[in-house]
Amino acid sequence: MSSHFAASHRSTRRLAVFLATTACLPVLTVPFVDIAAAQERAVAVRYEIAAGPLPQALNRFADVSGLQLIYDAAATRSLRTSGFRGEGPAPAVIAKLLSGTGLTWRFTSSTSVTIIGPSATASGATGSDDTTVLEPIILSGRSSEDSYSLASSTTATRISADIQKTPRSVNVVTQRQIADRGVSDLEEAIAYSPGVATGLYGNDDRYDQYVIRGFETQNVGTYRDGMPLRTFGWAAWRTEPFGLERLDILRGPTSDLYGSNEPGGLVNALTKRPDFEPSNTVFGRLSSYGGTEAGIDSTGPIGDDFAYRLVGVANRSGTNYEEVDQGRFYAAPSFTWKPEDTTSLTLFAEVQRDNVGDSWSVVPEYGSRRYNPLGHFSPDTYTGLPDHNTVRTRQTTIGYEFEHEFETGITFRSKARYAENDWRMRTAVPAAFVSLPALFGVPGAHPSAVDTALLSKFDLDQKAHQASFDNNLSYEFDSGDLSGTIVAGFDHYLARSNVDYAQGYLGELNLFTGDLTNFLSGALPAHLPAVLDNDIDQTGVYLTSRSEFENFVFSGGIRHDWVTSSTETSAGKITSEGQVTSGSFGVAWNFDDAWTIYGNAAYSFNVPPAGITASGAALDMEKSRAYEIGLRYKLPDDRGHVNVALFDTTKLNATYNDPSDLTGITKIQAGEVRSMGVDVDALLELNYGFTVLGSYTYVDAEVTKDPTLQGKRPARAPVHSASAWVKYDVQMPALEGLSLGVGIRHVGSYFSDATNAYHISSANLLDASISYQRDDWSLILAARNLANKQYEAECNAATFAAAVGALADYAGSCTFNEGRRVMFTASRKF
Repeated sequence: MSSHFAASHRSTRRLAVFLATTACLPVLTVPFVDIAAAQERAVAVRYEIAAGPLPQALNRFADVSGLQLIYDAAATRSLRTSGFRGEGPAPAVIAKLLSGTGLTWRFTSSTSVTIIGPSATASGATGSDDTTVLEPIILSGRSSEDSYSLASSTTATRISADIQKTPRSVNVVTQRQIADRGVSDLEEAIAYSPGVATGLYGNDDRYDQYVIRGFETQNVGTYRDGMPLRTFGWAAWRTEPFGLERLDILRGPTSDLYGSNEPGGLVNALTKRPDFEPSNTVFGRLSSYGGTEAGIDSTGPIGDDFAYRLVGVANRSGTNYEEVDQGRFYAAPSFTWKPEDTTSLTLFAEVQRDNVGDSWSVVPEYGSRRYNPLGHFSPDTYTGLPDHNTVRTRQTTIGYEFEHEFETGITFRSKARYAENDWRMRTAVPAAFVSLPALFGVPGAHPSAVDTALLSKFDLDQKAHQASFDNNLSYEFDSGDLSGTIVAGFDHYLARSNVDYAQGYLGELNLFTGDLTNFLSGALPAHLPAVLDNDIDQTGVYLTSRSEFENFVFSGGIRHDWVTSSTETSAGKITSEGQVTSGSFGVAWNFDDAWTIYGNAAYSFNVPPAGITASGAALDMEKSRAYEIGLRYKLPDDRGHVNVALFDTTKLNATYNDPSDLTGITKIQAGEVRSMGVDVDALLELNYGFTVLGSYTYVDAEVTKDPTLQGKRPARAPVHSASAWVKYDVQMPALEGLSLGVGIRHVGSYFSDATNAYHISSANLLDASISYQRDDWSLILAARNLANKQYEAECNAATFAAAVGALADYAGSCTFNEGRRVMFTASRKF
């Protein structure tokens, strides 16, 4: 993890120039410390450091030894080491790692080691005591780019804290995981995370859709850099994985931290930001269906006080439907100003344009999950219209992040973001599937011989605007036995969404010949325009703290929100206002430096997604209470962890889509839903080059109070979910840099509708990858769903049921999951 070694605090006088800056100068002089400091590190420790690139070996050494390594990145980038396996004192181990590289080393404090390269020596730059002054330096340790695990997170408490000692369940998805598994969107990135279920809507590239602990979370639980990006109507926020530093998945209620949200948890995507250590990466990619992609990630200093970063991606690809193509352009520039070691200001922007196409194509229920005498519909059957198939989106964001640390120990942080999302859809949707002869009463025609889709247009223009502001003060205290941090702040979230859409009869599509007819013209409306506008204002004040006393960690927070929301449809406008107080309290007991027992209780709330009840009334606010206990084990030498958590969550006024409404505007609210279960995750860095990433989730979810849905299982809440990914770094010297990966994802059975009419069977999906890294090059061949296992992932009743009368029972639809996708990526760092 790159960092800047801080010199002594400068005066804060520059704060008056611009109240928005923070700390850390990029390079500093390294003072001389007597080599006797090495004696403090003379205790033998066991190391398992594989032969290979030197930077990765040094990172591993820093993790195990606890030492900080300071070195010139350019001097080590192309070097390799023979590694070290066994027990030994730190001085002996680092000497072995550097053997034959031409590099030398010395202790510069009792906890840090400086590695000196020939270029630094030759430059002749010296300090006041004739010691070498390093050029751009980096601080070694785990990084998201090189490791499967990271030790700390700010998402779970708003305070950077050791995950091992955090009394909440949180996981991290690193860049290394994303690259190794061939991830192309956020949904794929979190597919191996505990408590998370994905792929429950079938193949639909318009959205990232996921469930956490039995609750659908994608509409409100997607965060970017600690600020929400909520979906109202249809304009969802899509995430480019190459633009991310990491993903944090926080399981359990989060309202005490962030306000309105589902009680299952949230996904916080952390964006790449400028670094004062120069780094440049370019990549090219070939993928299934003729896909091509290229990208760049460039960062580095501009003078002493400024740094920049530019991340860009452009791609184009076909899909498993010949009628649908996709493409993306993504650019994310950012700039950081660090005039002193206590102040920083980062300005950022992002532009993303997607041409998705309508990849969500449904097929008849009769002919997929049920018998159709005319034949079976394959997963690549396209039931829309090629000339009425447009889904174009444009996301634009701009904002800042500011931090200043005062000499009193108080730190002020402020961040804000304005985001705009424009969606344009022109699609043809099968509103019902029928046997056309049976529909017209032809003698002998059987309704199960479905051969026709009754098409409805769904044309939409939506503009969504969101603004987030978050400001807080934090204070670190240490009174001997008791130490910790207190954070107090306020935030404001504003969302405006305006939708104009229209539905209407387009004709009958013969699913076998592709012919389009208009037999029902005049019998069904051809154009039904409508509007759906939503406004939400949320202002919250919060107080959260984390403290440590001996082996105990206490974490808690309280927050009060004022919320105003309104929904306007063609029938009129409904406005609701409310106040709600949320809170949480957790305790963790860390014993034996490896085991942690933790527990927490929380009360939370959620503003339902855009919509109304069937009677036209406003939706009630959802409220939840939750309890969790867990056990976490950290492997020796920070080589991984195992975490087991039991949870019990009860939610009032749970909201679901009304399956009879094609638009999704009408909602069903269940009186009470309870979700209990356990999630288990493990990350194990084993001997002989093996790394294992595994998870298992059991969810017992049920509607416990409701006049019509009581006793039903919530839609898309699998009972069992599991995943395992195993990576093997080949240990043979002749094959250094070669890695093999294989993974399996188990999606348990679930119901795809609130009434439990459609039961979806479980499925197992296989993923794999082969990668090779040499010097500054990386080659990765990755495949998702390698066995091309395809199944009906979602089924629903017909939305034009009234139009087909007695044939309604045969008019339902199903959607298949995504098939096999293979991609080859070549990248180079320089």
